[in-house]
Amino acid sequence: MTLARFISITPVSFLVSMAAIVIGFLEVVFIDRLIYPPLRRRHERHKVTGTHGANPAVVMQFIKFQGLVVLPVLGFLFGEHFFGNYVRGLME
Repeated sequence: MTLARFISITPVSFLVSMAAIVIGFLEVVFIDRLIYPPLRRRHERHKVTGTHGANPAVVMQFIKFQGLVVLPVLGFLFGEHFFGNYVRGLME
């Protein structure tokens, strides 16, 4: 079983990719507005004692990359295989 067997580029894969872009954008906005500011404040407070841990900015860059790049690419490549029948059913 090869990975190429699951990859197919069709109009459905474009629709799934567009949906993945919207979902990824909403995820990034949600995390950036609601979750990141308290984490950043906590990180700055704990830098005084040396118990600050990982920098939240690095974690946020990873979240942005996976939400805005990885998720749409996976939706484009594997959307037909995972959601093809469902999307075609909605379109009919």
